Amino acid sequence: MAEQNEDVEQNEDAGQTEDAEQTEDAEPEPAEEADRRAEDQLDALLQEQDEEPPESVVDMFDERLRKLTPRLWVMPLLIAVNVLVYLLMIVKGVHPITPKVTSLLEWGANYAPRTIDGEWSRLLTCTFIHIGALHILFNMYVLWDVGRLVERLLGPVPFAAMYFLSGAAGSVASLIFNPNVVSAGASGAVFGVFGALLGVLLVQRNAIPVARLTKLRNSAVAFLIYNTVFALQMDNIDIAAHTGGLVMGFLCGMPMSRSLDGKGLRAQLGRTAGVALVFSVVLGGLLQGQQPRVDFIAEMDQFAKDEKACLDTFNNGIRKAQKGELTEAALANILSQKVIPQWRSMRLRIAALRNLPKKRQKRMATLLRYLELREEGWVLFERALRQNDSALVEQATKKQEEARAVLEELNKKED
Repeated sequence: MAEQNEDVEQNEDAGQTEDAEQTEDAEPEPAEEADRRAEDQLDALLQEQDEEPPESVVDMFDERLRKLTPRLWVMPLLIAVNVLVYLLMIVKGVHPITPKVTSLLEWGANYAPRTIDGEWSRLLTCTFIHIGALHILFNMYVLWDVGRLVERLLGPVPFAAMYFLSGAAGSVASLIFNPNVVSAGASGAVFGVFGALLGVLLVQRNAIPVARLTKLRNSAVAFLIYNTVFALQMDNIDIAAHTGGLVMGFLCGMPMSRSLDGKGLRAQLGRTAGVALVFSVVLGGLLQGQQPRVDFIAEMDQFAKDEKACLDTFNNGIRKAQKGELTEAALANILSQKVIPQWRSMRLRIAALRNLPKKRQKRMATLLRYLELREEGWVLFERALRQNDSALVEQATKKQEEARAVLEELNKKED
């Protein structure tokens, strides 16, 4: 029995020695193999997640994205440029809360008559122009919140391509569906970021943990509500641009998506270049199909200048006549040779405007009535001066009073 026990002990010692030798001979697990095992573990957890995965899944997912895209630079750069442009506008005298339409146009807002007339840069410059502090605050916050995830999912170059294509698509949609609106803001491009996220989710249904998306829900809902309400209240923001950006972002997100294991990056860049080329051609074709439009804002600016010139000429003549520096005949010549011809030319130019929207047509009808009354009054006054007829002076004065009443009505409509 003693000999048997000794044999057992020897066998145990031998077994322990073999285990020790095997442990010493085993090589450490390679780093790539460890990463692969971690990714497989995350994939398994994502497949098993119900409505709310554990925090460890979200942490592992975020860690994988950081390895895939270690550095974010496109999204921060876009935010920096938007803020810089906004601050420069304020420094140059643009109102920080309610900028004028003329100011927005000077800085590059989108407006069909000018964009289609060859100022194509407005398709993108308008995405860096914002209509007040609240507008830029919401857009930049959502771009920062959602853009971080989408840039890591797509990578910097595809993200930049998607962003600018979405912004351009929103601008083109605005030109087609709201050609008489001066539009500005990054909302179309930001909607494109949401669209790209939807496109990625469609291609890779289980790639992103539900809990990770839930964190973005509040930002998305607030952004959608704000832009919908803002678009209904402001004339310079239109839903067509939002929709165009959203659709373009979605169409870009699907082919630009990539595997989260880091494989196929060269193929993704190739798809990105192809998508950018195809959609640029499509947007260009849509623009080529647009007809030139009346620049109503430019016409109104010119009208204001011409009106001031005519009124200044007339009032200067009246003052000189009252001081005895002009005879009645000389004042009549000023009316017949300068004031009335210039005024009539302005009236005929405005009356020739066509293809105006209904809202503009009503305003134009009122403006033409004002121009007609002014002209009739001056014609009567010129005749009164030549004929020394007080009854004609009285008729001319009445016409001018009617013109002023119409002008007040016109100013009220503008307010």
